[in-house]
Amino acid sequence: MKKGLLLIAASIIFAGCSNGIYDKAMKKAQEALESGEFEKAAASYALALDEKPEDKNIKELYENTEALIQVKQAIKQDEWDKAFEKANQIRDKKSLSGYLKTELDKYAKLAEENKKANANQKVIKQNNESQNLNQEKSDSKNKTISHSNAGQRNEFLAKLDSIENGMSDLDGLYKNESTVEMKQAEHERYERWDHALNDVYNQLKMTLPSDEMEKLKHKQRQWIIYRDETALQESSKYKGGTHEQVEYLSVAARVTKERCYELVKIYMQ
Repeated sequence: MKKGLLLIAASIIFAGCSNGIYDKAMKKAQEALESGEFEKAAASYALALDEKPEDKNIKELYENTEALIQVKQAIKQDEWDKAFEKANQIRDKKSLSGYLKTELDKYAKLAEENKKANANQKVIKQNNESQNLNQEKSDSKNKTISHSNAGQRNEFLAKLDSIENGMSDLDGLYKNESTVEMKQAEHERYERWDHALNDVYNQLKMTLPSDEMEKLKHKQRQWIIYRDETALQESSKYKGGTHEQVEYLSVAARVTKERCYELVKIYMQ
């Protein structure tokens, strides 16, 4: 009898932990959708699906979001016919949420209008983005920001170093080499660096002159595209495998960490 009660108690505790991961993942997925970060939403849905693999609703949300990412990727590659065809295949699904349908309608219209776009548009766009990122780093070498000071810069660098050192508490999730646990670890790693990036960015909004902040906002939007494309490209070597999402989150965490240090070193002098 005592043994049976212990088993029941253990089951309740385990279920509570599982529901905590599930609820957090679903909340993050919704927030990512609303901010247009579809890759991040898909990663969160995948984590929720690991917790409740039989939930058809979550599976459909994950598949629909993945389909939207494919449409978005086709548009970035100037594959207008492919994007239009893929969007039409899924945007009439009954399970498609209103937000995703709105986005798909927008992308389908964009693809239709740009079928005859110049084939060199992608190359020009990529070159411009690369030049802008390189220019940002080059400008930083000769730029002195009068509103900031060394104390603020050192304080944030110390915070970032502390976050990196604190990642050791996730090491235990790798011991069993379980894909689910590794995904949880990389998801948490990414979340910590994402929060750190928000802290740095919010500090800069309070200290940078308005004209410089406007320039940074534009560069930050470009960086988000760079982050997502880098994570997508590096994880594609595991396409269709259980390690794909682990690699995607790992790369996203690494690139976000690099951006944190980059913003502090460039704008807090």
